Order: sequence, then structure tokens, then C-alpha cells
Amino acid sequence: MLDLLHKVIFAFISGFSELIFASASAHQLLYRTVTGQAMDDIFLPLAIHAGCLVALLLNYIKRIKRLRYEQRLLRPGRRRRGRQADIASLMDVRILNTAVVPLILGFLLYQKAAHWISAPIFVALILTVNGVVLFLPRLLKSGNKDGRMFTQLDGLLMGIAGVMGIFPGFSRVGCMYCIGVARGADKEYALDLSYLLCIPAVLAMLCFDLYGCAVATVAVSGLQ
Repeated sequence: MLDLLHKVIFAFISGFSELIFASASAHQLLYRTVTGQAMDDIFLPLAIHAGCLVALLLNYIKRIKRLRYEQRLLRPGRRRRGRQADIASLMDVRILNTAVVPLILGFLLYQKAAHWISAPIFVALILTVNGVVLFLPRLLKSGNKDGRMFTQLDGLLMGIAGVMGIFPGFSRVGCMYCIGVARGADKEYALDLSYLLCIPAVLAMLCFDLYGCAVATVAVSGLQ
């Protein structure tokens, strides 16, 4: 019963940290260190990332449907009379498509980065850097860029910043948000893009978890 309680608390802390300006991997290390629990259940990360993905989709499903609808308006015969596709929404799609490329490619390092979690000094250093990065938007003037003015280069830089989230101590949402604000985006718009980009990022982690569970299951079956 106590083991189950530890897993529930661990999952809550991990999932909550993944969706705020905090590092999920660093909080996982802290919880393991404080409680002495190994938390080596191969299905636990899968459950955590599945929960995060569901939470993000529930929150942004209307926005995603709207972006898809605006794209469909560009197809021949799909335009309604007097209704043109929203330029800002179309630019949002291009920005997201550009940003997701480095974000997904960065996950090629995901498994290697996961092994670095066991180095507390390294994590503490990264947490310090992350704190400085998150403080920077307070020093910058609030921008006013939205989908009409934000460029694909800006989106690319946000995607590259999101790659930092694979390293323990960096907040994925926080890094992308800070780069968005630094590039002149409205703070609400930058936060919105950051969470939208978290959807493919969490989906990528979920795929890694599924692969790891499949490999482990096959290995166990082979030993029996």
C-alpha cells in the first residue's frame, strides 16, 4: 500500500512539473533522494506522460480543431462565401510545424540525457541556470507579436529551446516561453505556443516509453 502511495505521489509531482515552469526530471531525482524509493517501474513513466498528453489535449483540443479548420479553408471548394482563412492561424500552423522539427529531433538524445539524472551536482547547476533563464522575461519589455508578426525563425528558436527540456534541470515550457518573449512575442501568445509545442514533445516521450516497455516485456518473456 505504501509503495502504491509513493508511486501516486511521484506520478503527480512528475506530471505537474512537466506542465509548469519546472523540471520534471529534477523533481523526480529530488523525490527519489528524499524518500529513498527507486521508482524503477517501467510502466510508471508511460502513465505519467500519457496523463500529461491527455491534459494538454483536453485543454487545447478546441484550438487544434480551429487551426485544422483554417487549413481546410485553403482547399479548393472548401471556402464559404465571404470567409477567408485567418492569416494569424495559418501562420501559427507554419510556426508550430517549423518549431516541432528540432524539438522532435532533439529526442534522439532523450535516452542518453536520462542517464545524467543520477548526477545531483549536474542537476543543481542546471537548475540554477534554469532559474536565471526564467527570470529574464521580467527584465524584457513586453512584446506585441502574434501569429501575424511572429516568424518561422522565431518558432525554430523556440523549438531549439524546447530541446533543453530533455536535460534534467531545464523546464521545457519555461525555455520555450523565455525565447518567445525574448523574440518579442506577447507573453500570453508565447505561453500558448509553448504549451502547444509540448504536445508533440510529450507524445515523443510517450513513444520512447512504449518502446522501452515493449523491449522490457520481450526480454522478460524470453527469460521465462
